[in-house]
Amino acid sequence: MSEIALLKRFLAAYKFTLSLDDVCANAALSSLSELGLVQFRESGATGICDACDLNHTVKFEIDPVANKLGWRCPAIGFVEASTEQLKTARFMPDVLASLIGSSLQCQRRKPVPLAENLLWNVGWYEFQANDLNIYLASRIRDTEDVGVIARALRAEPSLRNGLLIAPDVSSVADLTVSGCRIAAIDDVITIRGNALSTDQSRVAELAGVLINETRGRPSIFQPMLNDLISERDASGGAARTVKGEARAIRVLWPEQFPSINTPGKTTVENAIRAFQEVNKGQ
Repeated sequence: MSEIALLKRFLAAYKFTLSLDDVCANAALSSLSELGLVQFRESGATGICDACDLNHTVKFEIDPVANKLGWRCPAIGFVEASTEQLKTARFMPDVLASLIGSSLQCQRRKPVPLAENLLWNVGWYEFQANDLNIYLASRIRDTEDVGVIARALRAEPSLRNGLLIAPDVSSVADLTVSGCRIAAIDDVITIRGNALSTDQSRVAELAGVLINETRGRPSIFQPMLNDLISERDASGGAARTVKGEARAIRVLWPEQFPSINTPGKTTVENAIRAFQEVNKGQ
């Protein structure tokens, strides 16, 4: 499991907490820990049940018959606890917000909580004479979450060029909340080893700010994109849709050109459409 995948799993967990026994073998855990995103602690008298799908809080107790430490699950019954299950790993979303703000060189680095355990104001930065306002949501699962976030954002002084970053946007891909566009975490940040990184121009593009990096000149990515698009088309491995192929190329890009920032989604999609237009009917 990658660092981003584990990060999403923590955000989906009750109170952002997982049993240490459940994640201690995950190689990505050390990266999140060294970034300060995870804290380890003794669970004390309570913990989180991992024996069922309810993710409910449990109270540790000694079973008088078996004389073993564990907890009672309404779906399973008595569950014996291991030593590691007496410890928990808790994800710190406010630290994630702070790291994103630092990577984007936001003017305000300390994240401001706008809705408890749900929404943080990461900060703002200037890009091509535009102020971009960045927010982090721990979840957007239903209309109730959308309502809470919308009310919190309406109290913000300026929402122009706002971007709301969330773990899973599959159900709200075309939604804007109080004028903010929504982007998935893995479309915004990269975690490699012990470093979190993102890109100001990429975030500006996701926020809907017009990118004019080349000032009328051909895109610096064009020759490399043409080669990748042509190779995938010739091999028969290209995705059916422009958006699907653009996603595949952006995933492949760091492997092919590790020293060059990944081009934005719009840049890649435009290159694919141009290639298809030139090769139409062939």
